[in-house]
Amino acid sequence: MDPSGPQANRPSLPPLTRKRLLRTWGFVRPSWRGLLAVFLLSVTGAALGLAMPLLVQRFVDGVLVPPHRAGLILPLSLIVAGLVVGRSLVSYLQAWAATHLATRVLFRLRQAFFEHLQGLPIDFFSKTRSGAILTRFGRDTAEIQEAACGAVISLLMAALTIAGTVALLVHLSPRLFLLSCLVLPPAFLAARAHRRRLVDRTHEVRRSNEEMASFLVESLRGRAAIRALAQEKKEAARFVGLQARLIRRVLAMVRVGAAGAEWPRVLIGLSSVAVFGYGALLVTESRLLPGELLAFGILQSRVFGPIQGLAGLYLRLQRARVSMERIFSFLETPLASLERPDARRAPSLEGSVAMEDIHFAYGDAPEILRGVNLTIPPGGKVGLFGPSGGGKSTLVSLLFRLRIPDRGRILLDGADLMSYTVKSVNRQVALVTQEPFLLHASFLENVRLARPDATREEVSCALEAVGLGALIEGAERGLDSQIGERGLELSAGERQRLVLARVLVQNPRILVLDEAMSHLDPSSEAQVRRVLEDLMKERTTLTISHRPESLAHCDAVYALEDGRLRQHEIAR
Repeated sequence: MDPSGPQANRPSLPPLTRKRLLRTWGFVRPSWRGLLAVFLLSVTGAALGLAMPLLVQRFVDGVLVPPHRAGLILPLSLIVAGLVVGRSLVSYLQAWAATHLATRVLFRLRQAFFEHLQGLPIDFFSKTRSGAILTRFGRDTAEIQEAACGAVISLLMAALTIAGTVALLVHLSPRLFLLSCLVLPPAFLAARAHRRRLVDRTHEVRRSNEEMASFLVESLRGRAAIRALAQEKKEAARFVGLQARLIRRVLAMVRVGAAGAEWPRVLIGLSSVAVFGYGALLVTESRLLPGELLAFGILQSRVFGPIQGLAGLYLRLQRARVSMERIFSFLETPLASLERPDARRAPSLEGSVAMEDIHFAYGDAPEILRGVNLTIPPGGKVGLFGPSGGGKSTLVSLLFRLRIPDRGRILLDGADLMSYTVKSVNRQVALVTQEPFLLHASFLENVRLARPDATREEVSCALEAVGLGALIEGAERGLDSQIGERGLELSAGERQRLVLARVLVQNPRILVLDEAMSHLDPSSEAQVRRVLEDLMKERTTLTISHRPESLAHCDAVYALEDGRLRQHEIAR
């Protein structure tokens, strides 16, 4: 099922299960020392903040109200100055500790997300928009990180401040405290009333971000075609439309969130007016000292700030729940089962390959492979051709365990492929496709992709063997020269030969060529063919092509038609 499809668009949220909470906490737990430091700094900051109103009350009632005690001015002033400096220092340390904690949590979350993506079935990526993955990897993980650290720290500070302030408010004037509490129930209900709408608006913003990310990826990949078709203005208009929709949805989300936070603020403000009015009456009746009323007002503003913050925090956590649901919709997608639980490391292969009664279908579609049987002896050369969509590349994907057969099995040297670990087999099997995979990196890094421990000398020899020695010598930084994104600074033939150099360094026992020369011009094809002839010597080779005549070098050639193999004779 596509997590970016209708299921992901549902605004309703599943219950915030204990399992998900524990899994989220698992990203924070390794930094428990940092979390403890933030907690202690929060306690200190809250205590320093509560001390200030008491000093103000002491200053007013002890110095400004008769009898005036001038001797208290200097010590109280020094204490206040110390509190100001101390609180600023604690705030600085708390901000640094919280940021350090948040970055570590974000790193762990993204690492876990990326590693999980690496193990998902290949069909997941064909059914899921790239924008859906990018937005979850970017904004959604950041939203969860902020909730796990920023929101938790805000909640901690609010709880400490509220607890300490409530105790002091009750001590100063129980009557005023009860009066100020009357607005809390309607303030909470106002925030809760906006929860559902905020969740809906947040889902819409996330979907717009997905659409924007997918559009940008597609436009960048197809920029040459877009220019060739003179569609720049049309694509720009699409971008403007997507951007306008995103802006509308962001503004709607902000409007709902602001309204959810402002109603509690209005109610709290009205409560402050009532408290000061009633407090002034108590002062005139000598039932409350002026300093106590002033201290109560300061403390009330201190406690209403966190309470009001809790209302905003509640809405913020609802946005984080949306992100959490989106992230876990991917993290809870089952990983591909590519090997048996007792899979062992593959020995050094001789290179025989056998496919026995292979059946495969994509979902509910008719079978694309219907009982394929194929045997390639060690060092054998077999060719395979057939119409587009006939199942040739599907057969290759089964060999590399990108997909698993619905029925039948694949044997390497007589042993079931699933009995070997993926990594130990793939080190001895190499694939060359019509679209070479290259990193936006150096020649050296691209060749070492198959074998990171290869020496520079081995890489240089491989590049020389595929005819790229002169190119490397002429490059400004030699092996360390960058080849551009997807190798676009190289010609098509140079890109394919760079991949063949990677294969040489890997030194596989089994080589699979899937339309390896279909995109090359005649000159580049001749160069690559010469390299391939040397590469195929003493290696088991499966060559796939649309053109039977290009398979004349093979020992046996088969046509894949209607999901079955049929031996084909080629004039040599």
